[in-house]
Amino acid sequence: MRIPRLFFLIAAGVFLLLLAIGVSAQKTNGRSPDADWPMFNRDLAGTRFSPLTQINTTNVTKLTQSWTYKLRPQDGKALTGQSAS
Repeated sequence: MRIPRLFFLIAAGVFLLLLAIGVSAQKTNGRSPDADWPMFNRDLAGTRFSPLTQINTTNVTKLTQSWTYKLRPQDGKALTGQSAS
């Protein structure tokens, strides 16, 4: 029994549609690849450079602290940044 050509055409169309939706979803996920900081120092060259432009010299003074976290040592001593001797 031969499967009609129409079936293959419909299957190929559905496959291409799903492929296009997947590629589109990857491109429009709301994040720019420039926003990624995937490793220490941002890239293999260690540039620590971010091409993002949301914070600049005109609006940096308007930044506010959004959260903090207080470190509590287990031995009860204050954290000074010095090594224990």
